[in-house]
Amino acid sequence: MRSLSWNCRGLGRPAVQQALRAWVGKFKVDCVFLMETKVDCDVMAKIGRELKFQFGKFIASEGLAGGFCLLWNSSAGIRTVNVWPTGFECWVFDETINVEWNLYAIYGPPYEDRKSDFWEDVARYVNDDNKAWAIMGDLNLIHKKEDKSGGRTFAPRDGRVMNDFLFNVGGVDIGFSGCKFTWRNKREAGGMVKERLDRVLSNPDWLSHYPMGRVRNLPMVASDHGPMLVDTAPMRSKGFYPFRFYEAWFNEKSSFEIINAAWKGADSRSCNRSLLSKLQCTRGELQRWKKEVFGECDIKMKLLENNLQAVQSKEVDDHAVEEERRIENEILEILRRRESIWKQRSRELWLAKGDRNTSFFHAATVVRKRRNQILVLLDDNGRPKENEAAKRDILNGFFKKLYTAGGVNVPCDLEGLITPSISAQENEMLLEIPSEEEIKLQVLSICTL
Repeated sequence: MRSLSWNCRGLGRPAVQQALRAWVGKFKVDCVFLMETKVDCDVMAKIGRELKFQFGKFIASEGLAGGFCLLWNSSAGIRTVNVWPTGFECWVFDETINVEWNLYAIYGPPYEDRKSDFWEDVARYVNDDNKAWAIMGDLNLIHKKEDKSGGRTFAPRDGRVMNDFLFNVGGVDIGFSGCKFTWRNKREAGGMVKERLDRVLSNPDWLSHYPMGRVRNLPMVASDHGPMLVDTAPMRSKGFYPFRFYEAWFNEKSSFEIINAAWKGADSRSCNRSLLSKLQCTRGELQRWKKEVFGECDIKMKLLENNLQAVQSKEVDDHAVEEERRIENEILEILRRRESIWKQRSRELWLAKGDRNTSFFHAATVVRKRRNQILVLLDDNGRPKENEAAKRDILNGFFKKLYTAGGVNVPCDLEGLITPSISAQENEMLLEIPSEEEIKLQVLSICTL
């Protein structure tokens, strides 16, 4: 199950809808949880249909605040959904491992005077449930000083509500990769604050069922919150995708030249001038053209996302504000260019498609294994690398550089400082090869097991 959780801060804005369509199409998510949509149920239902989701539950906004939306397909395994004031409780059945569990998609209160009571109620509700569970969303909680940058210095009381909740329910934060922070206040002139407010919590049983489950914090685009991608099985294969001609290619003048040259080239290169041979030739040329023209778009998007992730993960710095704004504008421009492609692609794809102590120790092993895994490494230029081959090259280069001796000179007057403690006769004895009789004697003297 692959889910996207995002505090979009206004689903009616075109930039938000474009970004959402891009992420849904790119990551092939089974479930989407949107917070602070600030629109009514009809608008949320309409967008759900446009994204080709089969099911949806909605909580209408109250004026210019609130509004929550849960969209999902049958592939998510969600059987029933209970509506909460600011979120949803989902009963999930995973047919691949024959396990049922509860997903709580929650928006936590942002006001300090309401947080303790709210999370105490959630703790009581979760403790009454004996199944595996996971909580995802904008929890509006921070856990430790690393979760905040800028503004007032982190104090132990700031993490008290989350610490108490995790202690009361026996839960853990399953961690993340990607952006260090998921929210920023967009204030400049020294007032910038960044925090990690969006996260996924679970109990040990859920970790035992999904030891490879991953959370990836995506860059903040079109909202002051970044989306969160949750994947219970991140190693699944992509499968085969047939050739598709996208309407957006007509916006590139070079596409007409490629089609014309390929169509005529089929006549000159082949004795078989049938329609099929021309179509095959044109398809091959378009595939190469797509990699050169639109493929560069994908590479640039990946580079921009990595750069934005690096900038947004830095501590608060006024000098980085302009760079962050420039990168975000470039990403939005690419999203607009690819808008028609995602529309066509999404339309086609959606239509086509024991013992308690033992559990504790198993979960502890899973948590330790997850903590020891290296998901991302920074190269010499500070760019994050998640590919296994790239991470291997970074580690090899680091240790080669670390253990390479450079210009080591030993002064001659140091050679006499160490007095030999082994005589020449003892040294010869140590270097002697043992005889067969000595070897036999030693082997036979070993005690039997």
